[in-house]
Amino acid sequence: MKRCSLLLFVAACGTPAAAKDPPPSSVTTATAPPPTTSNTTPPPTATPAAAPKKLTSEDIFARLRSDMVGCYEAGKKDVPAMTSGKVTLHASVDRSGKTTCAVPSDDSGLTQDVEDCMRKRLERETYPPQDAAWSAVLPIVVDNGALALGQPNTKPMIDTIESHGLAEDIYDVVERMLPELKACLRTLDKSSDRRVVYVGAEVGKDGKVTCALASSPAPIPESVRECASSALAKATFKPPKRGAGLISIPLDVAKK
Repeated sequence: MKRCSLLLFVAACGTPAAAKDPPPSSVTTATAPPPTTSNTTPPPTATPAAAPKKLTSEDIFARLRSDMVGCYEAGKKDVPAMTSGKVTLHASVDRSGKTTCAVPSDDSGLTQDVEDCMRKRLERETYPPQDAAWSAVLPIVVDNGALALGQPNTKPMIDTIESHGLAEDIYDVVERMLPELKACLRTLDKSSDRRVVYVGAEVGKDGKVTCALASSPAPIPESVRECASSALAKATFKPPKRGAGLISIPLDVAKK
């Protein structure tokens, strides 16, 4: 990608026997009836349903690893010298478990075909339903021809926008929406280990955003994700030169 600055009782019935007069010296003692017991069994207590498991980057990578390796190996046939590289894939997933958007960032050393193959595979993946929508960050690294899950970049690349297939007007478009994007981060705690929030989008042939997302290596509130992705979704760019356009904007939480 291109980089640039800027949760019952039954009683027995019958006729009683005639009562006899007791001997003069006898004493009649009344006997209390035995206590009745209830055969009613209390209803079982309902067991709360277990909360859905929150998927980690490792869980997602385990699902996709073989296909991601396939993307890389196919690309390496065309470019044998491609023995190292990296790309971080960001994804947004709705409550039903459907991936709604996937955008790459922080890439180097891999061909665009390999990146597109990996991104599209991530975009097709579905997961178990969750209580709320969520996002994921998947840093993929290729080292000496071996593909593995790496460590996400927690430090923002200062004022850097990454794009693919989009014209130079991205700078002006992003500059106009930057105040609104940064306003979405105001509720985030500056003292946490969350340093960067990535806002990304896929742009259609007409220049309009077809999907947008907001993600971070550390979890971010749903309200923040919705705010930032909705802001970017309103943008309009010049039509991509060919196919779909991609854009990724890292926002420094400390500079909101």
